[in-house]
Amino acid sequence: MIPVDVIQANAAPTAASGTGSSELGREDFLTMLVAQLENQDPLNPQDGTEFTAQLAQFSSLEQLLGMRESIDALAAVQTQAQTLGAVSLIGKKVLVEGNRFEIPAAGGELPNLSFELSQPADIAKITLLNEQGSTVTTLSGVGQKEAGTNTLDLADFGVSLSPGIYEFRVEVADGSEGAFVREHVESRVTGTAIQQGTLYLGGVSTRLEDVKEVRE
Repeated sequence: MIPVDVIQANAAPTAASGTGSSELGREDFLTMLVAQLENQDPLNPQDGTEFTAQLAQFSSLEQLLGMRESIDALAAVQTQAQTLGAVSLIGKKVLVEGNRFEIPAAGGELPNLSFELSQPADIAKITLLNEQGSTVTTLSGVGQKEAGTNTLDLADFGVSLSPGIYEFRVEVADGSEGAFVREHVESRVTGTAIQQGTLYLGGVSTRLEDVKEVRE
């Protein structure tokens, strides 16, 4: 068996000429194997069984590299499909899971707010907060709501909202244990950050995977 320092000396040029990755590649493996064969003791040559095992290791390495290349290719296709999907949504109204929305400048299109209940529940309160996290107003005693989607009119808050980013939170009352609530916002897509799979609804960003419906 070739000493480790001899193998490293022979393999060094290949490693230096590579991309700097610490992963063992085809050329690195072959360089080490050839160095081992060249430097073996003629009076005590390598056992054939051991050599066969090393060839089997190389074969396994080839298969793993092939699998990785296939996975990388599949990921590239998925990224391309995601890119095309995100771009095609610009200008369309989408329903997304989330509770952040933007009040645009005068004349801008207002978002539609709603919340989904897993079962009928008594709503304790709905809180509206500004971008700094401060409470703007609270709707108390909203009452019993049915399971499924419930719309929320911004006029219900009874305040004049200036342009900016807001958040609404829906809380179920005690006694409605087990009721699960999800807030939703319907707004128009104004842009996308393709690489991150992000959509922009005016000044609010959301993940492409959070889109539940495309409305128009």
